[in-house]
Amino acid sequence: MKTYRILFLFILIPLFISCKDDVETTVDQYEVLSDYLVDQNMDLPDILTGWIVSAPDEATLSSFINDNYVMDLRSADAFNTSHIEGAVNTSLSTLLDDANLADKPIVVACYTGQSAGHAVVALRLMGYSDARVLKFGMSGWHS
Repeated sequence: MKTYRILFLFILIPLFISCKDDVETTVDQYEVLSDYLVDQNMDLPDILTGWIVSAPDEATLSSFINDNYVMDLRSADAFNTSHIEGAVNTSLSTLLDDANLADKPIVVACYTGQSAGHAVVALRLMGYSDARVLKFGMSGWHS
């Protein structure tokens, strides 16, 4: 009988505690985020405009290398095999630390451009509005 009383208490106490008459206020998280992004000039159209750059041709290669801080997300082995002159080998975990060293517009490269695309969106959301992704990554560079 004692077990039933304890079980009964465990069932009734949460029922009475959870039935409060307090009115909870809810916050529209989408609206808060949207307002923040607009206030910081980071609205999606601003973030997603001009974020892709194609590999340069031979005539503009040297200015591309001199005018951009290139961050390569590929593995150290792939980077050591071949990379853009002056590029910095980085990873998604050290991306922001390496971006802080940039003194020029940032171009992020990877194997095909997909990981670099994620990195560039993250960089742009963190305030690096000049960050761009290398279209088709290193496969586009080599072709």
